Amino acid sequence: MKVQSRKPGSSVAAVVASPSPRQIREARLHPMVAKTPTAERSWARVQSSLRDALPSSTYSLWLEPLACIGVADGALCAEGPKHVVEWTERRYGRLIGEMVREHTGYAGAYLFVAQEDPESAGDGLL
Repeated sequence: MKVQSRKPGSSVAAVVASPSPRQIREARLHPMVAKTPTAERSWARVQSSLRDALPSSTYSLWLEPLACIGVADGALCAEGPKHVVEWTERRYGRLIGEMVREHTGYAGAYLFVAQEDPESAGDGLL
């Protein structure tokens, strides 16, 4: 986190968050993603293997929401909601990478946080 200088006459400093490693990676790779039928078929094979390897409730909740968006930098790319991507990467990132290498010709996988639809984001009030 970076602290910017104070505005003249203000006693409050503005705080600006530094980009996370994920944000840096996504900014670099997302423009390179190319959607291809081969990527879609490859992701379907990986998803099938993950479905077989994990408890159905785990797969349904955490892996099924991930959708193939294409290929970039020699790797399959998928995206999903932020909480799903972060949880899945921490707990199953290694398994996903192994499945991609085992069942496809790709070097691994990148998971991206899906861009939220501003109209569906709401203000959090339930």
